[in-house]
Amino acid sequence: MPGEFIGGNLSAQDAGQKVLDFVNSNVLRGSSTASLIDTIEENGIYKVMFQVEGQNAEWRVSKDGKFVFPQAIDLTQTEEPAQEESTTVGSFSVSADEVCLENGKPIVYFFGSASCPHCQWEKPVIEQVMAKFEGLISFHENIDSENDSDVFSKYSSGGVQH
Repeated sequence: MPGEFIGGNLSAQDAGQKVLDFVNSNVLRGSSTASLIDTIEENGIYKVMFQVEGQNAEWRVSKDGKFVFPQAIDLTQTEEPAQEESTTVGSFSVSADEVCLENGKPIVYFFGSASCPHCQWEKPVIEQVMAKFEGLISFHENIDSENDSDVFSKYSSGGVQH
């Protein structure tokens, strides 16, 4: 029976469906649809593999279905990042450059495209966070814009698909 607990835990199939339901309802919100690839038990939690518009993603979910983890960080990796290009959690670059300020406030840049499904679900999250820091930061939203392209080129190793 769907949603049935096995020893207090969801089955792998039900856990995978729960993650898909969350992603489709709360992240994609009708802009696209995630489809399940597979769900496996790994290190005491479920790893849910799914696809959105040809892009594969892996999220983790607790076996009881109460907690979802969009990103997993492997704490067993001991390799140190190269000194000249060290990174922090989230792969942010560590730099000796001065902090970017505007009117005495740190600048937060958001680059994206209205046609990118990842940007579509990230944008409302970023906007909520930025609202909490209103008046304390300067926020530069660059959706389908060439504004701040010099900053993007200097600090990003990724890309924005238009």
